[in-house]
Amino acid sequence: MFHYPLSFSFILYYLFVTHQCIWRMLRMMPDIHTSMDLGKVLLETHHFLVAFPNETWKNKSTENALRTIKTVIHTLAKLRGKKVSAWL
Repeated sequence: MFHYPLSFSFILYYLFVTHQCIWRMLRMMPDIHTSMDLGKVLLETHHFLVAFPNETWKNKSTENALRTIKTVIHTLAKLRGKKVSAWL
């Protein structure tokens, strides 16, 4: 999909929809966390944090994505306990 030139407004909309889906999944996580592949989720969060280092989040208006990633990790740690630290 991203091989074609896209308008900036479409990219913003795509990011918005993706962000909303992640928050919906977070609300469902207590029910579905046992069927999730913990390694894949943590690997994707790692890739995101490598692609967007701390300097990216200096602007306060763009930190929602970082908060979402931190919430995903926190929720997994709360639900899975020490199993999460084995992957870190």
